[in-house]
Amino acid sequence: MCSSTQGPTGIMIGRAAQGRPWIFREIGHYLSTGEKLPHPLVSEIHAVLLAHLHDLHAFYGRETGVKVARKHISWYTKGLAGSASFRHHMNQLETCEEQLDAVNHFFEQFGREHLRLRYEVELAHEANNEIADCVRRSLERYFKDLDGARPRAIYDMVLKNVERPMLELVLDRAEGNQSVAAEMLGINRNTLRKKIQSLKIKM
Repeated sequence: MCSSTQGPTGIMIGRAAQGRPWIFREIGHYLSTGEKLPHPLVSEIHAVLLAHLHDLHAFYGRETGVKVARKHISWYTKGLAGSASFRHHMNQLETCEEQLDAVNHFFEQFGREHLRLRYEVELAHEANNEIADCVRRSLERYFKDLDGARPRAIYDMVLKNVERPMLELVLDRAEGNQSVAAEMLGINRNTLRKKIQSLKIKM
């Protein structure tokens, strides 16, 4: 409802609330503080969805409840990794028990996958820090060796004194797998192989 002189006096929340019942607390928080709340944890989405499913099954009955619940499951899981194939499988299920088991399995799998991805991100971040330290140490040694002389051809020096330890570190992280190392470096495998040969890096 809107007044032409005073602006809006109210709003209606429609489809935006489908699969997102927490939208009301988000709106309330924003109106009172001007700040956005973080997205709900996946564990909360799981818990709210399960409670909603139990209510739907109880209210509509087992047969109709399963059918009505399908669209709600789709709304709740939309945007989560792997949800498209999950929804296709879930829409084939015909009992409350199968539906609840499928939802639990999806969120358990999603949680494990999320932890794996987080672990890989942390490893990548750790590797980047080590590479940065490697470059910094090499440059510090270079300037120390100059003993006050003006540095020249720093780029060539970096290629000579920094690239080798960097490649050695990445290859060590990749456990000698050149395909993995090339992907980490953002170069193709043939380029990496040529660098290994030119720098005489032992594998």
